[in-house]
Amino acid sequence: MKKSKRTLDAIIRGMIILIPLIMIGSFVTIFRDFPVASYQRFIHTFMGGSFVTLTDNIIEITLGSFSLYLAMIIGYGYAKEYAESLPHAYISMIMTTVVFLILNVDFHDGMTLDTKNWGIEHSMITVVISMITVKLFQKIYSIPMLRMERSLYGIKATLRDSYGYILSGTAIMAFASFVNTGIQYHFHVSNAYQAFVNIPVLMFRHIPAGFGFSIMYLTFVSLLSLTGVRGQSCMIAACTSIFAEAQGFHSESFFHTFIFLGGSGATLSLAIGILLYSKQRSVRNVNFISLIASFFNINDMLLFGVPIVGNGIFIIPFCVVPIVNFLITYAAVDSGIVPIITHQTPQFLPVIWSGYAATGSYMAGVLQIVNIAIGVAIYRPFIKKNDERINSEIKNGIVDLQKELQEYERIGKPSDFLQRKDAVGDIAKMLRNDFEYALKHEEFKLVYQPQVRADGECIGAEALLRWNHKVAGFVYPPLIIAIARESGKLAELERFIFNRACRDLKYIQKSTLPYAKISVNITGESLFNEDLEQMIEQAVEKYNVDRSKLWIEITEQEAIAMTPEITERLFRLKRKGHKLLIDDFGMGHTSLTYLQSNQFDVVKLDGSITRDVLENDRNCQIISSIAYLAKSLGFSMIAEYVETQQQRDKLEELNCEVFQGYLYSAPVDIYSLEQWAHMHQVGLQKKQNTL
Repeated sequence: MKKSKRTLDAIIRGMIILIPLIMIGSFVTIFRDFPVASYQRFIHTFMGGSFVTLTDNIIEITLGSFSLYLAMIIGYGYAKEYAESLPHAYISMIMTTVVFLILNVDFHDGMTLDTKNWGIEHSMITVVISMITVKLFQKIYSIPMLRMERSLYGIKATLRDSYGYILSGTAIMAFASFVNTGIQYHFHVSNAYQAFVNIPVLMFRHIPAGFGFSIMYLTFVSLLSLTGVRGQSCMIAACTSIFAEAQGFHSESFFHTFIFLGGSGATLSLAIGILLYSKQRSVRNVNFISLIASFFNINDMLLFGVPIVGNGIFIIPFCVVPIVNFLITYAAVDSGIVPIITHQTPQFLPVIWSGYAATGSYMAGVLQIVNIAIGVAIYRPFIKKNDERINSEIKNGIVDLQKELQEYERIGKPSDFLQRKDAVGDIAKMLRNDFEYALKHEEFKLVYQPQVRADGECIGAEALLRWNHKVAGFVYPPLIIAIARESGKLAELERFIFNRACRDLKYIQKSTLPYAKISVNITGESLFNEDLEQMIEQAVEKYNVDRSKLWIEITEQEAIAMTPEITERLFRLKRKGHKLLIDDFGMGHTSLTYLQSNQFDVVKLDGSITRDVLENDRNCQIISSIAYLAKSLGFSMIAEYVETQQQRDKLEELNCEVFQGYLYSAPVDIYSLEQWAHMHQVGLQKKQNTL
């Protein structure tokens, strides 16, 4: 099962990489073959006919050579991801390409290279040959004798690996040549690849066109497409002789005019259904790009973007909708409601137009609309199920990402999620896109946790960033910062934070807390930002707030690497009136250094010290020592994570002056902070009156 998934993944990766070629070739084909007489006369005379030659060349380079590119990509992709015994994936790509070319050599015609079977319609055969080549080459290379390990001992690794491929590469090429020669002489074909191409043709050659053939054809097209290859193109090539004789219900034009609306799986219905019912922004974005292509029966971006290939949720509707379309169309044509097809039409002709062009009746266009609408209804519950699957994967992925970040924090390693190529990297990139959207549309918000003096007076609050992700819920705040930093959007995020904090500071100073302050966290990276001071100043001036009420917090770990330039920047902020805080303060060497300096006004005790103050005597001694030093040097001290009255009383006993934590309030929005401050003040006055 695991090997099958690896094979499917390799095919999917290869097809995804080649989507641009498919799209370019398909749209150039549409551009060349658009069935309007005046247009055709124009392009065939434009530039003396050389314009048509140019389009022919582009189509030949893209769609006409697609199988060659596919052999290269699958060879490289499979070896890179799964062939662990091969030191370099590029050699696998070379081998699949060479074998592909060898199997296309015509020995009967002066060793010429036969290119007529390189098109996209033979991609299924190419996939099979490429996968066999990679696995066979891997087996041959695993034989130590063929790697010449003993004779190559002592030379550079890269050169040794390269020389080590000589015998195994020769063996695989010789084997391919033997197969090609043997098949040519035994089966009297021009080359082995032609014989392989003929296998599907032979399978269907004796099947008569009829109702059973049509159902079988539709099923095979769907199943092939779900493996990543272009099922419709492959099956058309396999059933050429049947289509040449078939008329009406079982012709090639009949299928792409009425059945495969939007391509294999009748995916135009899916594209419209996603537009109407999907709540997933990523799926809707892919769908928006590919919707127009679907009207021209090109669905490669939908197949791999939604995705449909490799996604078990869409197997049933992908196979069922074309069959339902066939049954409805069969009934409509058989009853005389819609005329039989009288003209062969290009596969890429747009829906509605293709119906009229094929039958000469507007009722054909109506039938296409009916088929699309019924297809949308069939796809709808599966679209919703797919949304649920994506939501679950996103939630689990972000949880895993958070765990990875917490491990990074534990060992002091900077995050590198956007550089990773694994599942964690994929979810990080998705989160990066959502982050940028949220930042642009101001979906972030600030909440505030009150800070209360020992006498009960609220002196202000700390601003805390929150992001309520539409799928995953509230995102771990350090993860927000990590994604912002990696995506180069940290300065933009902090600009938003300072502007929002100053706006809210202006609000509370006009209400219940006229003397309160707000403290805002900045990262160490921000200290290196030359625009930091200007950013803060612009926010202060925009909302006309008192600089002494906008405090700036820097964690001890972030402040460790300060340079003279950063030190001067902090002094300038202080001279303007801002108070500076060291967050997560401990008793390390750097902590004592900051106490000796004249930069910081407030220290906030590390939560690991305050949380277990009731159980840990050593922490009590540390807090008492910090309090003594802070007081003697003119510092203030704030204790965070205060959750019980006993903890608070103990901290006060140790000379802590200000407290912050759930004992007083959870972080709340600015309006709830105003209400909390009012109720807290009323309660404090009642307590004083009682005393």
